[in-house]
Amino acid sequence: MGLRYAHSTFFAQEEVAMPVHPELLKILVCPDDKDPVEYVQLGKEEWLVCHTCGRRYPVRDDIPVMLIEEGDRYRDEALIRRPQG
Repeated sequence: MGLRYAHSTFFAQEEVAMPVHPELLKILVCPDDKDPVEYVQLGKEEWLVCHTCGRRYPVRDDIPVMLIEEGDRYRDEALIRRPQG
């Protein structure tokens, strides 16, 4: 659910993709552990990352794909942040 910003000039109109809307990010959680996710852009790829379980959920055509099966496919244990203390 990203935003699109249309920039127009006299000669041309340019559409620029924007990341997942910040208000949506406030309410999205990992469907498995219900912890918050973080928006990460790596090159042209966009992800919502859960740092509790290491799952990465792809953002396709500005739509977060929040299915556990998708998160499992791109899971990376290096993304897990261990609690300090």
